Amino acid sequence: MKTTRLIAALAAAAALAAVAGCSKNDDQIAATTGHVNVVLTDDPAVYDKVNLVVTGVAIHRGDSDTTAWETLRSDSTTIDLLTLQNGATLQLATADAPAAHYTQIRLLLGAGSTIVVDGVTHPLVIPSGQQTGLKIVGGFDVPPGGTVELTLDFDASRSIIVTGNGTYILRPVVRMIVNRGSTAGSITGRIVPDSLGASVYAISGADTVQTARAQTNGQFTLSTLIAGTYTVAIHPDTAYRDTSRTSVLVTAGHVTNLGDITLTHNPAPAAVVAIRRRS
Repeated sequence: MKTTRLIAALAAAAALAAVAGCSKNDDQIAATTGHVNVVLTDDPAVYDKVNLVVTGVAIHRGDSDTTAWETLRSDSTTIDLLTLQNGATLQLATADAPAAHYTQIRLLLGAGSTIVVDGVTHPLVIPSGQQTGLKIVGGFDVPPGGTVELTLDFDASRSIIVTGNGTYILRPVVRMIVNRGSTAGSITGRIVPDSLGASVYAISGADTVQTARAQTNGQFTLSTLIAGTYTVAIHPDTAYRDTSRTSVLVTAGHVTNLGDITLTHNPAPAAVVAIRRRS
């Protein structure tokens, strides 16, 4: 009987040691890795569609070793950038990575990217895109046991160049935003009359940092804005005056609602009638 009790006690102790060892190993892994989320959004453009075939997403550690890439995604997906406007986003990649400082993110592109203009589909040429990928330079840290979220904000209208022979080339203009615990905010509002088409810009100093298009109900959203003060400029498509709101405050993790913004009609100048005097 004593022998049986001794064996049972030793087995229980071994089980507890195994559990403790697993917990310690899990803690050690958590201390050396973190999690990365990459989301994609886009500014308005005049095209019908901009379809990018993405075959991989990777991030580069902040050292001189050119092979120090961590893969976040390796499967293929096709994304229409123009579906990601007015605050819409798409989760592009999510994965664990070694906790470290990183300096770049790279999108690998496959064959078949296209652009649709006035209902006609054209090949979208991406120089070096299929070989080395689109590299977006910017520093960020993957925290031990924590999560970092990166927003890639494409500007399709500024990224596409049309050559003289009608070839469409992608030279990407992309802004990377590091969302550290919801450090980004947004601005929303509604243009009245809501039937107007209009472009809306968030301006910081001399730089236009975000663009949106008013939807058919007049609503607009300027998303992924770093906390700070902005001027919101509205440029209607039709005969209404440009309008702006100054000193618009954006705070981290919040939406600043401007409410209804009524635009003033800009009447056509009156015709000038020349009257001749009788001699």
